[in-house]
Amino acid sequence: MKNSLIKRIGTSIFRSLVLFIVFGLIALVARFIFNENLFDKEMLSVQTVNIFHSAFMFLIFESTVWAFNRHATFTKCMFLDKYAQGQRYGKIKSVFLSAEFYTEIICVLIFSLIAPLSFTYECVGISLFGETYSKAKVLALVIPVLIAMEILAHWSVRNAWILDTMQRKSAKEKSDLVKSIKSIIRATCVYCGASLVIPWVLPFFVTIANFGWGAFVYLYVAIALVIVASLVLLSFYIRAIKKRKEFVAKLVKCCKEHSISLTDIQRPYLSVFFQQPGVDFSLKQGDTVIECKLVAGVFPNSPILFTDRGEGLCQNTLRIFRVDILHLNTLIEYRMETGSKPSKKIIIVLPVPKNIYVSVDGSAPRVADTGEVMGDYTLYTATGFLNALDRGQLNNCTESFVNEG
Repeated sequence: MKNSLIKRIGTSIFRSLVLFIVFGLIALVARFIFNENLFDKEMLSVQTVNIFHSAFMFLIFESTVWAFNRHATFTKCMFLDKYAQGQRYGKIKSVFLSAEFYTEIICVLIFSLIAPLSFTYECVGISLFGETYSKAKVLALVIPVLIAMEILAHWSVRNAWILDTMQRKSAKEKSDLVKSIKSIIRATCVYCGASLVIPWVLPFFVTIANFGWGAFVYLYVAIALVIVASLVLLSFYIRAIKKRKEFVAKLVKCCKEHSISLTDIQRPYLSVFFQQPGVDFSLKQGDTVIECKLVAGVFPNSPILFTDRGEGLCQNTLRIFRVDILHLNTLIEYRMETGSKPSKKIIIVLPVPKNIYVSVDGSAPRVADTGEVMGDYTLYTATGFLNALDRGQLNNCTESFVNEG
């Protein structure tokens, strides 16, 4: 155990050295491109260029850390083992329990102290203090940001590892080393490519700003981008509400046709935005009671993993040109307390994402079927549920999940 820990720390030190060198080289290339293309523009001051490059440099650092840790085999396996053992083993908690995380931070801080600022953080000094900056002042500001970027990258990587458990493995699975190299090369190409594009875009906005409206142009552009992003996001929720409305109408009609007692449906549209506790609606026919809960897969490309522990996991990824920037896991709790009378508990997914997985008794996630039994719960799509209800076969429906858009 002791030798294993020493080996892990030694490997982390070597990886951290390579990480810092790669990050520094990408930052140098970006700064060279910025200097060559922006410093000769009369409308841009030296401080303006370096402020922009400082923000760009921290993005480069976060992506570099993410790429180097994306396929860290030992840490990944250790995290997934502990995560599978207990549902409350959180991503942030696991970051601060990782020896690799602390080793990487310490090494990055040491390398930052040793390396000349011209290799890495010169842009921060010029943007904040001009030509009279000191290394101590620069590092006092840079180090907290680097630590925050480290935490963000490691947290996002752990979310990506959970997503890995849901993916089907190809027949020819590439080694983690090959995957790491490809991830690093891809991130490097994207950021170096962006360094070439940005010097052409930034002066355009500065020229417009100087033409008449000044800083208000930046505000208008930012507001426009926020509005466009909000409308795109809202369209998914509108689609989900529309599908919920269609489902409710079909459910009421089906219950009337088969003389099934249907309780009031608790906030069927609000639950698209906020998952609510408890039962959403119940069905009763004779002595049979069926308690149901609606779960929304709002984004088609965000897979959902259901477990038999009364909770699920929705995986969202921010990806730019095939480079994963950020992963966010949303916890879905679908527990329904057992009432005084025994009842069947059903989870209805609507809308349905492209991929739904289940993990029962701690097993590896697999593609789900509608009618999938997960402990005390049974999983259905909206269409599968209505079909089974119409045929009186809710207990033995075995149709496969179909993407309902």
